[in-house]
Amino acid sequence: MELLKLTAQTVLEESVRIALKQKTKTWAELKHILHIHHLELLGRSAQGDASYLVHKKHVLEEWSSIDDYIIGKLFHHIPVSIGKDNKKYVSHLSPHLQRETGEVMLSLDKNAISTFISTTVYVANEFPYNVESPISHDYLWSLSKLDIHTIEKTQTTVSL
Repeated sequence: MELLKLTAQTVLEESVRIALKQKTKTWAELKHILHIHHLELLGRSAQGDASYLVHKKHVLEEWSSIDDYIIGKLFHHIPVSIGKDNKKYVSHLSPHLQRETGEVMLSLDKNAISTFISTTVYVANEFPYNVESPISHDYLWSLSKLDIHTIEKTQTTVSL
């Protein structure tokens, strides 16, 4: 009986977690989530989540990782190679990306970066988090650390 109770409790907790993630977030809620560093509270609508998972499955059929896909698609001048598994990967990335504090840290050759035309790209998000209007959840991708001046002046848009 205890096992059944625990299972029901777990199902209820998971249902609440999913409902909270899918809830449309206000600006105040977004600021709070960022302030407390609980990005796992952000989420897409049920439809947006389903669309993202289908897209991710298709991407991983062609690319070695989501990181390779994003960098290969956004930064067109970075060489892309085909691996032994017939999947695309970004040639200048280390085999395993370093992850520090939730950010993907790229192991790109600094000389290689200087040869690329654009190291910062603004992208409208195809699968944004569920936020209330007029808030939009877009991306600013960069191959190097950005200062606030660079962030404010970036206006280059592309689509994946």
